[in-house]
Amino acid sequence: MSRPCIMLVFLFLVNASFSQQEEPAPEPLYERDWQAFSETGEQVAEEADDDYLEQALAAYHREPLNINEATEADLIAFQLLSVLQIKNFLLYRKLLGKLISVYELQAVPGFGIELIKSILPFITTEETTGLIESLGRRLKGGRQILLSRFSVVPERAKGFNRDASATNGFLGSRSRWLMRYKYQYKNGLQFGWLGDKDPGEPFLKGKRSYGFDFYSFHLFIRKWKNIQAAAIGDFTVNLGQGLIHWQSQAFNKGPGAVSIKRQSESLRPYHSAGEYNFHRGIAVVAGKGPWESLVFASYRRLSANISSGSGNNEGLAVTSVQTSGLHRNTNELVDKGNLGLVIYGGNIKFKREGWHTALNLVRYHYSLPIQKREAPYNLYAMRGKDWLNGSVDYGLTLRNFHVFGELAVDKNGDMAMINGLMASVDKTVDIAVFHRLIGKSYQSLYGNAFTESSAPSNEKGLYIGVSITPFHGLRADLYADFFSFPWLKYLVNAPGYGKQFHAQLHWRPNKKIEAYTQFRSRSKSKNYLFPGYNPGYLSVFIDEWPSRNWRSQILFRINRNISIKNRVELCWIEKPAGQSAETGSLMFTDISFKPANKYFSGNIRLQYFETGGYDSRLYAFENDLLFSQSIPSFFDSGIRYYLNLKYNFGITLFRSWQAMSGVKISQTLYRNKSTIGSGLDEISGSKKTELKLQLILSGN
Repeated sequence: MSRPCIMLVFLFLVNASFSQQEEPAPEPLYERDWQAFSETGEQVAEEADDDYLEQALAAYHREPLNINEATEADLIAFQLLSVLQIKNFLLYRKLLGKLISVYELQAVPGFGIELIKSILPFITTEETTGLIESLGRRLKGGRQILLSRFSVVPERAKGFNRDASATNGFLGSRSRWLMRYKYQYKNGLQFGWLGDKDPGEPFLKGKRSYGFDFYSFHLFIRKWKNIQAAAIGDFTVNLGQGLIHWQSQAFNKGPGAVSIKRQSESLRPYHSAGEYNFHRGIAVVAGKGPWESLVFASYRRLSANISSGSGNNEGLAVTSVQTSGLHRNTNELVDKGNLGLVIYGGNIKFKREGWHTALNLVRYHYSLPIQKREAPYNLYAMRGKDWLNGSVDYGLTLRNFHVFGELAVDKNGDMAMINGLMASVDKTVDIAVFHRLIGKSYQSLYGNAFTESSAPSNEKGLYIGVSITPFHGLRADLYADFFSFPWLKYLVNAPGYGKQFHAQLHWRPNKKIEAYTQFRSRSKSKNYLFPGYNPGYLSVFIDEWPSRNWRSQILFRINRNISIKNRVELCWIEKPAGQSAETGSLMFTDISFKPANKYFSGNIRLQYFETGGYDSRLYAFENDLLFSQSIPSFFDSGIRYYLNLKYNFGITLFRSWQAMSGVKISQTLYRNKSTIGSGLDEISGSKKTELKLQLILSGN
């Protein structure tokens, strides 16, 4: 029987399992990754400033990726497939030819029904116009998007009071305003600009008479002659596995126990509101045959705290670089743009079918020397005006096994090494092993590897994960991570250690019910301030602070228009003798609605939380406006509720433009609390409200 006939029979048999297009969209694809990221123990922003992944998915939804024409680089940029899934798909397509339908993906090893359902809105097998087109053609027929987002907290913080001038109060209004314009022609050309004003920052007055506090611009081209990608303006660079340089979003220990590899384009456009983690300059990726090379150069002005021990310019040094992007009062404005940073570098990559290796190099030069404050944990911190990082990374795929890693060195010769293994040992079992050995004195300015700490330095560890799918609808993810820190860390005045265990069951018996339950146990060294502790001496008393967390969530899809999500979460924080243990609980109910043949959709949440203090805080990802992610933390006791609405006007404006609006109203009410926040951000009272409004205009 011919292959087309076989596939027709195959598609007829499996079509019943793919009613995805008739049911509501699943929860946001990155919700659990963001949730897990917020629970790492490191300080995270309540609202994510980098929305590249969300913008990319929106672009793929408008212009689906043709998987019959996609190269390995295209599938890596797609971000929704693992390296083994990409290799299996390319091998399947090479052996059997182009796919007749996207449903044929079920025949590809590693492509389960859940995965296929999640990527269906973003892929196609229909013929599309190729990307190798003239620059003039790309300037016509693209899509333009203009976004305006406004938010405000009605309750007045201390920094906005009239008498706050005596305490260096805020100089601007309480509102935040974001404006963004982007032109995009398929995946071949895009350019745009962005302006952002944070709450408290002045706008159109004083030193900000030219408008926003932060501006961004980018021009980005893909696949033009031998140039794979080129950027002018703002961009991000990702090298190897993040030991020396990784600026795009990257999640560490998340719900997917075998998702351990950093995977991205080496060069990406930057058009988000974050004001630190990007480059500004020019970059080119060129390639021919098996060779590919990236070259980039960047110059930026950063905000920094500068001190002078001798009271004259000869003693000027940078004690810390500010990454928040806030410039609300005189002190913060004094720090703005007072440090210059030149960065240049790149890589050379050689790749063949099934393997690759690359040499990476990045050099940094500050206009003033870096000199962090004298503290034992800062003994090996980066110092001086110049820094250098280099590395070699590799990847090799053999059948169902993929090994990868990176060996890095810094200016002082200190080294770091990571190696990983991902394998599909059975059609129902995937495993992952990840080892890291990072020297106590190794430093990298923009490093972001798969580590316990937020930066790759001073860490040894071994991670083992397994994902099991015994039958359709049920998946178990388990991992264990053991780590140690050879030198001191902030709030850990001696070499430390820790371990983490995670188990999660995800169950989807049918298209109407989706549930998961997870248990996480984590312990990590921390200073133990025993009774009678003298802060004038260095404490070497540390102890493990065990914590356990249990969460269960169930989603009911009542019909095509309404779904209900319920979550219950508990945590237990043990402390050394003499200190009280803490417990915490959180529960919420979400109701999402999307009426058929209507132009609006939204969701409502009612939440209750109660914790013993900050150490037992809990996080809950929230549905937000389009291209906005919200991950607030909750501690003490209270309730929270919000209403999130999106409305597509469904009308055509001038030149075929369309309009979409959104509004989110949220409020947190605390019990037995007279103030919220601290310092100039302190709000008198027991409630905090936020209003967000957004308007998006789009058209060709």
